[in-house]
Amino acid sequence: MNSEPEAGLPAEITSATPETEQTMEVHHHPHHSHEKKTWKNYFWEFFMLFTAVFCGSLAELQLEHYIENKREYQYIEAFVRDLKQDTTSINAIVTRNLRREILLDSILVVSNTDLTVPANAKLFVNLFMRSAYRPNHIPSSIAIQQLKNTGSFRLLNHRKGVADSILQYEKSNEQLTIHNDLYQNDLNNIWEAFYPICDVKIFRDTSFATFTATKRALTDKPVPPLHLSQEKLSVFTGHITRQVLINANNRAMLENQHLRATGLIRYLEKEYNLREQ
Repeated sequence: MNSEPEAGLPAEITSATPETEQTMEVHHHPHHSHEKKTWKNYFWEFFMLFTAVFCGSLAELQLEHYIENKREYQYIEAFVRDLKQDTTSINAIVTRNLRREILLDSILVVSNTDLTVPANAKLFVNLFMRSAYRPNHIPSSIAIQQLKNTGSFRLLNHRKGVADSILQYEKSNEQLTIHNDLYQNDLNNIWEAFYPICDVKIFRDTSFATFTATKRALTDKPVPPLHLSQEKLSVFTGHITRQVLINANNRAMLENQHLRATGLIRYLEKEYNLREQ
């Protein structure tokens, strides 16, 4: 069936219409501009990356420095607390040493009396019983051990003299510990010398004595006769004399350590501004 031309349009145009109605797909390729980077571009990229890494490192170092400063401060606070405990303990032990020294000297005086007299014998045994102990100062070493065991002494190296002062104090404590062992051994010798003279089982008999860590006293009951000889008494009083000297030496060491502790407390409190906290 033939199509007739549309009214008012030339035949050439109407005949060409089917060709124009065939749509042709046109692909438009996007145009990418590839600009070449200059050395300035590379430089700024490197600079920004370097700055980011550098600032991150600085922040990490600052945080680590803050943490180490805080740990150092905490160690020093703990050490000062140990020093204060030491001074309290030393004061108490020095007082007991003085009291014990008086008792030991009194034993030497009474040993020159007639110990066959019951009153003298009882006084002799009573003085021994009250003096037969060793006042013992045990240094507080928790903070020092933590510093050593954790390798934290390096935290103190930036402050001149702090680490050395602490180590010197610890060395003095070690010397005290060695002397305490000598002190105890000599006290053991005194007991050994007393056994042949007196039947020490009376110290466990409440009819004769109350012998505990906190109380030592004889009752009114007379003590059994002493087993006396000049040789036994000389050995015993020889050990007592030596104990007096050791006791006095121990007390002098403690008094010197007290001076070191108080001086170190003042130094550290000033160095770390502890009293202002």
